[in-house]
Amino acid sequence: MTISDWVFFAVVAVLATNHVLVRLPGWERRTALFWCVQALNIACASWMLAVGLPDFEGNLAVFNWVVGLLFIVRAVQNNGRWSEARQQARSVTEDDETKARIRAALRAADAHEE
Repeated sequence: MTISDWVFFAVVAVLATNHVLVRLPGWERRTALFWCVQALNIACASWMLAVGLPDFEGNLAVFNWVVGLLFIVRAVQNNGRWSEARQQARSVTEDDETKARIRAALRAADAHEE
């Protein structure tokens, strides 16, 4: 196997990691894993845009740009999904706190009436 083959398989592995990350249960709470994958996305995108696969020259050089930009798109998509998941978790927590305050007020009113 050539170095280009190894690099290609590494690129495929990073893309697969991206795909699996957002499908794990509770992935939005694993911030260290999330940020490691995001850093890997940006590193791979930078490398693909700057260096690319060694055997992809001439007309095939566009492949390096497409894959590099794909990594950037995945990083942006992952950030959007993470922000949305965190916002939903925050709103659920706020809803639970509001419901708890309403229940406490109702119990206090019932206790006051008796």
